[in-house]
Amino acid sequence: MEKVLNSKLNPLKNFLKNDKHIHPLLILSVDIFIVFISFTFAFLIIGGFGFDQMEFVQYILATGCFCAIALPVIYFSKLHTGLLRYSNSTDLFHIFIAALGFSLLFVGFYYGIGHRWISLNSSFLMLVLLVNFFIVSTLLIAFRLLAKATFLVLISKMSNRSVHRVLIFGSDQNAVLVKQALSNDPNINYIVEGFISTDRSMLNNYLVQKKVYHIKELSRLKKQKDIQELLITNENLNGRDKRVVIERCIRLGIKVFTIPPAKNWLSGELPSKQIKKLRIEDLLQRKPIVIDQSKVKSDLEGKKVLVTGAAGSIGSEIVRQVLSYKPSLLIMCDHAESPLHEIQLSMEDEFPGAKMEVVLADVSNYERMHKLFNICRPQIVYHAAAYKHVPMIENNPFEAISVNVGGTRNIADLSVFLRLISL
Repeated sequence: MEKVLNSKLNPLKNFLKNDKHIHPLLILSVDIFIVFISFTFAFLIIGGFGFDQMEFVQYILATGCFCAIALPVIYFSKLHTGLLRYSNSTDLFHIFIAALGFSLLFVGFYYGIGHRWISLNSSFLMLVLLVNFFIVSTLLIAFRLLAKATFLVLISKMSNRSVHRVLIFGSDQNAVLVKQALSNDPNINYIVEGFISTDRSMLNNYLVQKKVYHIKELSRLKKQKDIQELLITNENLNGRDKRVVIERCIRLGIKVFTIPPAKNWLSGELPSKQIKKLRIEDLLQRKPIVIDQSKVKSDLEGKKVLVTGAAGSIGSEIVRQVLSYKPSLLIMCDHAESPLHEIQLSMEDEFPGAKMEVVLADVSNYERMHKLFNICRPQIVYHAAAYKHVPMIENNPFEAISVNVGGTRNIADLSVFLRLISL
């Protein structure tokens, strides 16, 4: 059953994925049919749906003449030549102009020569034209928006890719361009749920049919709309407000992605590969510092290196980086037994053959540190032993001063005493 269903859907999949489109003459036919339905409905509304009193011959004449006038206007306005899947606000404006155009042409036709055949009351006919203008404009626009929405839904379903619900930071022209680019590209499965702005004059307004929210609403939006990502242009990365937004997103588990300015888009379009995850370097208001790896290697290779706080988040990464430069001996010092054992096992697997010593000691204990320095004689020390959780440290000031201040002084004094190469 599933194979039969897939075989039936294959032509539709090929049509969508190969960027094929409906023939313009078919779209023109649908547009004229919409004009016919719209004029008929307007005729019935003004006539009070009085079918018994309806002058059928006059209705046929008026409707036929109106459709005959609308046909060349729509054709030469090229409403039918645009791809429905890429309909935008400019196309919708052209629909209004075309609808107004063939309505005014019909008025000119009626008062010129049409009244000879169409004997309807002029006031009645003008009301029909007025109501029809709004109906036909609405239906022509709805037809294109429905076709576009249907295409995006089908291409999303058939691509078997997850949909990303996102917010765009900003309420300027760049943000609008990003939204339009995402909406018009079926290969990017993004659903834009709104804009985030710090400009209070823009709050609760709508840009391209999407609401502008304040940054304080991020938490609510994540829950209500299942927001997964925030998109921000590289031009908007400077400034306090942008950092606040990014920090809130990180705290809420919302991923932050950067987009280059519109002027840097390839061929004026926004390919998915240009949407990149936010890097720490993007937040720097300067160029990243490039480390001279050859200099670091010459400093560490063949040396005895001590890392205090080796089992911590910072210390463990220092241990990993130091071992990659092949020191003659690496001494890992920490007062936490289990984490120190874990980092030892991890490094032995990652760097088999590397010479390591594991020392369980507290840097605030001067005698213990003096014995360690005296026996191991390290040439380089990376001091990463410290308490770092500020609220906890504020509630335990004695331990904080003992380790962060006293421990640092012990390591510094012993390094000077033994005349180390580097601390």
